[in-house]
Amino acid sequence: MKRFNHQELDSVLESLAARSMPTADEKVWVFDSAFRHYERLVGEHGKCERAAIKKSLLDYLLRDCPGLAKSAKALHRDFNRKLKAWRECGRSPQAIADKRPLQSGNFRRPDFAEDSKKVFAEAVLHNGNESLAYRKLRQRGELSQEFCQYHTFDIRKHKSYVPGCVRDEVTPQVEMVLPLHRGPLEAKMKGPHIPRDWSGVMPADYFTADDVTFNHYFWYEDENGLPQTTRGECLLATDLRTGYPLSFLLIAGNSGKVGNSRRSSYNSVHIRSLILSVHDKVGLPHKGLSFERGIWSARLIDGDRRQGEPMPWRETELGLREWGVEMDVRHATTPRAKPIEGWLRILQVRMQTEPGFVGSDEKKVKFERTQDFMARARSGKEHPGNELFSMEQWRDRLIRILEEFASEPQNGKMLPGISPGEAWQDGLGVRPLRQLPHEARYLLATHKEIVTVRQNGIKIRGNYYCSEQTGERIGQRVLAFFNIEQPELLTVSDLNRRNYFAVKRLPEVPAMDATREQFAEVNAQIAAHQKAAKVLYGSILHPVIATITRDTDVAPASMELGRFHNQAVEEHRTEEANTARKIRQARKLAAALGTAAPATAQNVDRVLNGQKRETEMRARLMQQNRPTP
Repeated sequence: MKRFNHQELDSVLESLAARSMPTADEKVWVFDSAFRHYERLVGEHGKCERAAIKKSLLDYLLRDCPGLAKSAKALHRDFNRKLKAWRECGRSPQAIADKRPLQSGNFRRPDFAEDSKKVFAEAVLHNGNESLAYRKLRQRGELSQEFCQYHTFDIRKHKSYVPGCVRDEVTPQVEMVLPLHRGPLEAKMKGPHIPRDWSGVMPADYFTADDVTFNHYFWYEDENGLPQTTRGECLLATDLRTGYPLSFLLIAGNSGKVGNSRRSSYNSVHIRSLILSVHDKVGLPHKGLSFERGIWSARLIDGDRRQGEPMPWRETELGLREWGVEMDVRHATTPRAKPIEGWLRILQVRMQTEPGFVGSDEKKVKFERTQDFMARARSGKEHPGNELFSMEQWRDRLIRILEEFASEPQNGKMLPGISPGEAWQDGLGVRPLRQLPHEARYLLATHKEIVTVRQNGIKIRGNYYCSEQTGERIGQRVLAFFNIEQPELLTVSDLNRRNYFAVKRLPEVPAMDATREQFAEVNAQIAAHQKAAKVLYGSILHPVIATITRDTDVAPASMELGRFHNQAVEEHRTEEANTARKIRQARKLAAALGTAAPATAQNVDRVLNGQKRETEMRARLMQQNRPTP
């Protein structure tokens, strides 16, 4: 018998997992390859050799792939039948596929498309719980009678049962639609994200910041001197490209959720303070700031309206441009667009061994020892300092943790094998940062707000400011520059920024124990505010009322405001330093005399005078009692 070369099929058979038991797909591949090989051989040797070619090919297949058929006769029958179907269907491999699994009873199920739609819709409304959705539909009788007869259901034996064919049909659709049902942000986060190329962003080009509630409790003393425990909030600023920590601000206050809204204890003053701290430590970024679109955007651009204190960042941005500093605020719309989110996750993992750790989900994950201690501390049975850091200790510990993080090499896309500190130093070596001149620092250190001077002075953040200058401008609109570093001092000017004056905040006095000196200081400040009104009232009978004008030398607005602001702050600090020095002197004299020293800022002069008189009197008595030689 004539033999033909079938080495062309060797590579096909070698790729089979098991030649004795090929799968259905592998059989389709072998037959399709064999048919194409058969027709090529017939074309080469002529139709007269068809029988010999077929006999040689079948012997080859039966010998090298015995799993294709049980016998030579069966293989010959299958070869002829499949070859005919293969040619009739345009030589398509699907024509020789085994149709028996598709024609079995599993594929003769009646069409229950409407019932499946009901199960799908109900499962989406129940947040993907298909078992509950199916059970409720069966109990309410909303599924068709044919469906209920075809699929048995016994709630007493298996209440969570859902037919496998129903679950296979519904589950992919539920998973597809569920993120959209939860909300557009969820759907956006579950969907494809935009890959980002960071090669065009250099170190110190952009600074970013975010708020984080660490998974640790610490304690602090409230205004009444009582210890309170809180997780607080931390505002952290980092370099966008390297993740290098620049500065942070730890805030003691409530943080959590009220209903579906987020409750935060920080406000625009804290945000501006963080930016000012970064400026004083390292300088300003080359290009701008990058914040999330949300609470940071609202508080920087529009101001924190809940505090009654607008803080227009556009004023700061325009002021910086006057000094040649171009900065813009960009907003990240998703957490993926904020690299700082990744750095915060790394920090949270590093901090799990710190005291007061309660986990990321305190309600679900129970750290019982810490929570038992927290219960005792809150009830007053134990001082929180026995196991928790104080606010000052926690701040110092965070500084060390951030330093450790900055020196640890990372292996991500942004820092391949280098630490944030190394990347930061390399960037600064190429292009150093800039700081504002001293006269322009007020652009970051103050809020600007247009206010109207009222009968009770100027009200900012619930505090009242008044002086002789405010009394002369009752009813007028002025520009108030609130200093976040010296909140008791307010810098004010007219709307043209020509005349500047500083005004102090009215000090609070004890409700029941105020001294005469404290009342005298406050009353003097109030009297100064009312002086202009009294003078004007006393001059009503005069036919001519003279108006006093002050002729000032007008300088560039920004420079003049900066100089005046800095001078007022320095004078106030000098006054505070002198008062503190007198208080220390009074305490030393009291210790030497053996008397109490209730010296305060209001009565320190009176106490010092009394101590000096007592010292002189004791000296005279000692002189008189000294024995004569």
